[in-house]
Formats: sequence, C-alpha cells, structure tokens
Amino acid sequence: MKEKIKILWVTNAFGCGGAERQMLYMYQILQERCNFDITILYYAKVGDALDIDGVKTVFFDKEKIGGFAVIKEIAKYIRQNNIDIMHAFGGCSANIYGRAGAALCRKVIPVGAMLGKKHFAGRANKYINSLLNLFGNWWTINNLEMEPILRRDLRFVSKERIKLLHNGFIPAERIDYHTEEKTEYDRDKGSQFVFTVLGRLAPVKNYGLFIKAAAQIAQKYENTRFWVIGNGSEAENLQQLAEDCGVADKVRFWGYRTDTDVALSRSDVFVQTSFTEGSPNTIAEAMRARKPIISTQSTDLSEMIRQGENGFVVANDNLPELVSAMETLLEMSPQQRQKAGEVSYELFKENFLDCRVAAEFEKFYHEILGR
Repeated sequence: MKEKIKILWVTNAFGCGGAERQMLYMYQILQERCNFDITILYYAKVGDALDIDGVKTVFFDKEKIGGFAVIKEIAKYIRQNNIDIMHAFGGCSANIYGRAGAALCRKVIPVGAMLGKKHFAGRANKYINSLLNLFGNWWTINNLEMEPILRRDLRFVSKERIKLLHNGFIPAERIDYHTEEKTEYDRDKGSQFVFTVLGRLAPVKNYGLFIKAAAQIAQKYENTRFWVIGNGSEAENLQQLAEDCGVADKVRFWGYRTDTDVALSRSDVFVQTSFTEGSPNTIAEAMRARKPIISTQSTDLSEMIRQGENGFVVANDNLPELVSAMETLLEMSPQQRQKAGEVSYELFKENFLDCRVAAEFEKFYHEILGR
C-alpha cells in the first residue's frame, strides 16, 4: 500500500455552524475513500462546539499564546509530522495563519480556500494574503462565483491554480426521513401546502421578505403554511413581523432543529431569501430531498437551479418576484412539482454527492503533488 498523503486542514474553530459540520463530514468521507491522513488544526474556541470525537485534531490556543506563536506552532507541527499539504479550510484568518506557517517550511504545499465572498474585505487581509501568494498560490473555491472575486481581491493569483471543490453530502438513501412515521411536521402540515426557509435567523438571510411574501400568499391561498426553521438574533423581530402582517397563525417558528431533513421532506417548496451566500448547504439538502427551489440571486446558483425546471431564481429583496415564483409553484400540479423535484435531485447527484466530491479532492491533491 502506498504511503498516505499527509494533509493538514487549518480552520478557526468548531462552532455549531453548517460550514464546520460540512468540514467534519468531508473529513470522514475522505479518510474512508482516499489514501489520506488528515489532521484538523484549529486555534479558537467558541460557545457551542461540535463533537469532534474520533477526529484527528490539534489545538493551539491563540487567546493564550498569540497569533505569531500560532504561526510558529503550525510551522513546527508541519515539520515534525512531515505534512505534504496544508489546506486552509476556513476563512480569512485560517488562510493567514495556515499559509504563513506553511511559508516557514520547505516541503509542504500551501493551499488557500475562499468559502465566502467577503473573506478579504479589509485592506490588511488583502495585502497579507497577496504577499503569501508568493510562497504558494493554490486556491480552492466551493462556488463558481468566488473565482472572479478572489482574483479581484488578491494579487499574484493564477487562474490555473484556482480549483472548484464542491461541498459533499450524504446520499438520500442514507437519510432517515421517517417516511413510515407520523411526525410533528406531519401533524402541523396536515393537508396544507408548505413553504420552508431553513437557517440562521440573521439579517443577512432576509427572512422578513419571506414573512411578507407569506402574508400576500395567505390572502390568496387559504390552504398554505409557512415554516421558519432555525434560531438567531432576528427571531423576535420575525415573530413580531408575522404578527404585524396578520399571519402569526400561518407561520410556524420551529427554532433550532436537528431533524431538518425530515422537515424538508414534508415541505412542498424550499425558499431561500438571503442577500448573499457562499455555497448554500440548505439548498443542496433541499435538492437531496427532491424539492423545488426558490432562491434570491445571492450567489452563483447555476449548479443548483435551472430556471423554470426545478425552481426559480429571483432578484434580491424583490417581493413581487418572490410572490410570483411562489404562486407559480403553488398552481402547478403535484406531478409537475414532483418532476421539478426530480430535476433538483439529479443536479444534487451530479454536483454534490459525497463520492463525486471525494474524487474531486483526491484528483486535486494528487495534481498539486505531481503524483
């Protein structure tokens, strides 16, 4: 058996966010399917942390030892463990700490990652990450929209060294949708048509647009229901908005849930109203559940939504467009919506299925090592 490729993923922290859960899942898939020995290095702790039992990790406490010490410790770890590839699997700070640590070593190949459009918003961040490109300028993105932004924000970036690596997800066959069971979602839905939003209740998600659309839809279509799944700083404001719009009895706020796949399976249409997104995991999960999708133009959605086939992309913060798209899907026959859901699932398998994404990672890591 060939010697395993030793890879160090550098990230900020393990908070209970979608990006961190996605990272841990891909860690598991790549360890199982590829000849990799992956370690995750992090340097900060946040409130609620994810369970990382069984995951090979190393922690350097930036709060105690300082940022420069973290860079030195990363470099020391790379040397002592003969790391082949350092992949900054996080935001701006992970790129700085991970790539700076790798720059102090000779043999390791540094890889940056851009997972959000505002990673390099500050001038200092742009300058430091541009400078670090002189020591290695491989970059990965998880959405096609990131490439021109990355090349705009940083210097010394080569287009040929930017690689798209999708987020990978468990296949539908391995999800327990509790199809033989009457869940609380079934009881709340009854015979009503359900539109669902799912995610952190934060201003950037613009769920107020969803509430306003619900008010207009409910006036015209009595047999409708609207689910808001998640928690966050905007929860009280959104509940008050539902009261003000007269749809408090039509909108169900579920709060934080661990069974979101079950909720998606009972929904009729998934809606996203964000101002901006990176690669929206919730849309991929709704695609896996075979649902039609409506989304604002929050990012490049060419791999997720085929306009008019499995859903609609509407302009950001545009209430008339959102209402029109919701009405169109409402008035489709069940067979038409099922066909749209099947298109969603085919796009999911084509772009986001874990085994396909594992092959992308494997090809990329071997390519940069020249193996």
